[in-house]
Amino acid sequence: MSNFVFLGILLWVFATPTLGKNNAVYLKTRVFLEKDTVLLSDIARLGKDVGDRIIVQKLDSPTQISANSLEQELNQDDSGISVYGKECLVVPMNAVYQKDELVESLYKEILSKSNLVEGDFKITYLGNSIILPSSGVELRWANFPHSLNSGYRIFSLDVLFNKSKIFTQRLKFLIEKKITLPIAKRDIPKDTIISKDDFEYKSQFLSDLDQGFATHDITGYTALVNIASDTVIKKKQVKKMFMVEKGEEVDIVYTKGGLVVKGKGRARQSGNVGDTIQVTGHGGRNILKVRVASKGVVVIE
Repeated sequence: MSNFVFLGILLWVFATPTLGKNNAVYLKTRVFLEKDTVLLSDIARLGKDVGDRIIVQKLDSPTQISANSLEQELNQDDSGISVYGKECLVVPMNAVYQKDELVESLYKEILSKSNLVEGDFKITYLGNSIILPSSGVELRWANFPHSLNSGYRIFSLDVLFNKSKIFTQRLKFLIEKKITLPIAKRDIPKDTIISKDDFEYKSQFLSDLDQGFATHDITGYTALVNIASDTVIKKKQVKKMFMVEKGEEVDIVYTKGGLVVKGKGRARQSGNVGDTIQVTGHGGRNILKVRVASKGVVVIE
């Protein structure tokens, strides 16, 4: 074989695929379009000899275009176009979902998948409106937590076509839960023993529940600081004070007729006037049941 013949074969082998690529279409796997008219260039990469054209008009829901069907359509005039790839999923992004629609959807999802009831919480969407397909898909909130905490949370909204996920929108919300808190009805001076007239319970929606608010009944508690009117009372601002504190030394009094016997002991429990508590006598060996009489004083009855 002469060198000229060998060179000709090489040129034919390498030149033929190149010529074929100019008349080829390389199908994309998936495209998202914010229009209803689909061009060939939207769904495929075109060889330089392939002209662009309309493939689908008035697309209103996702559709799959296979390489075989596209090749048949393109070669109706025997143009010899080759289509490479398997199929392309064309997804029209033609519906705008506003903030209130997203909030309503997630609110219903929370009600169905948590122990929260309507009115116990509120949610705020912190993003902008989003664009999704208007039909032919299923929208599903995914990876939903078993225990829903308040605060800033990211929720995933999956878009499914033929039961398969085609993409996910990650959306940011603020979750606020309703909590009942004690609110000061007036200025409460330091060292005041708080009564029911000093505060009232009100419900508020909060995103941060770990703020040290007093969530228990504070009636009978002592104000450790001045508490301003119309403010939420916190745990650190009040304390349950006792005439006798557990662990402190107490005077033990025993009376019978005209006989009065006094001694020292140590309280095993806290208590206020009239409460029955236990104390240990001198030496810590005997446990006595006594009644609180006054500050630091108990009596044996």
